[in-house]
Amino acid sequence: MVRGVALDGSVRIIASRITNTLLEIRKRQDASPTSIAALGRLVCAAVMMGWDMKVPNGRLTLQVVCNGPVGGMIADADTQGGVRGYIKNPHVDLPPNEQGKIDVEKAVGDGELIVIKDYGLREPYITRIPLVSGGIAIDIAEYYRISEQVPSAVALGVLVNPKRLIASAGGVIIQLMPEVSESFVSFLEASFARLGSVSRKLDDGMTPEEIVEELLGKDVKPEWLETRKVEFKCTCSRDKVEAMILSLGKEEIERMLSEGRGEVECKFCNTKYVFEREDLRKLLEEVERL
Repeated sequence: MVRGVALDGSVRIIASRITNTLLEIRKRQDASPTSIAALGRLVCAAVMMGWDMKVPNGRLTLQVVCNGPVGGMIADADTQGGVRGYIKNPHVDLPPNEQGKIDVEKAVGDGELIVIKDYGLREPYITRIPLVSGGIAIDIAEYYRISEQVPSAVALGVLVNPKRLIASAGGVIIQLMPEVSESFVSFLEASFARLGSVSRKLDDGMTPEEIVEELLGKDVKPEWLETRKVEFKCTCSRDKVEAMILSLGKEEIERMLSEGRGEVECKFCNTKYVFEREDLRKLLEEVERL
């Protein structure tokens, strides 16, 4: 993942290749090509937007609440390149759309995009916007337009090969400050229209930097400021699960005790946390002291 600027800082750029990270997420979610194509776009957007927060311990969460067959999705990223993802229905399998591509828009359907930015302050910033297309890229651009008043061009893609395996995945976010000329805005819009599939270009061997350079044109040279590794990173832990069980209260812990044991599985990484009778008794004693 790379970050840069162009035109004396009036153009802000983030571009990424997340293929290996998405392979790990697909394995943990046991996702079909359609489901991982939808979730992969959301994950790609989240990890770039999280890095762009520029605070050490912040978090960025993107949630899609929708009526399409995927049922809903969440991508959760830190500000250092770590990201995880969850899809409610990982086994959606739809026919290709009219362009012969995976029909992410139909898989997602109508709904809303929820953007949660946690800067480590008392309350996170939460924005809700209606989904524009369900294809995710346009929806992210719409979020920037409405919530942050920043014109943004967004391209996100996941390429699944004929063997139904992830071949490549990545994306680009280019943001324009007010001083950018109308002529460059028009040029960039045309460049994105010509771009085609960002994941196809990655699969053809182009780097994220080269894709951005193609979009900006030969007369605009980006200045690359920073690179960051993208990786799957889940934040679950036994301590957090214990805190969650405590929050359920005495009656729920007693119910778990009556069943002999308790088991909690993380929806993001599938890690199972098992609580035997002795563990539950200790939690019950603790909740009774609260």
